[in-house]
Amino acid sequence: MKVIVAYHLGLLSAAACQVAEIKDWLHGSFNLCVPVTLGNWTGRQQPGRRVLL
Repeated sequence: MKVIVAYHLGLLSAAACQVAEIKDWLHGSFNLCVPVTLGNWTGRQQPGRRVLL
């Protein structure tokens, strides 16, 4: 999953992201949000290092 996240965020390496454990994922009956913490993300447009995918 880290490789997919890194690709979609334009990261040079999958090592730059840490995907949260499944128990920390947010979900409803249809949608799913996966918390991801990023390191060295130069393309970010918001403060902080955490995103929800």
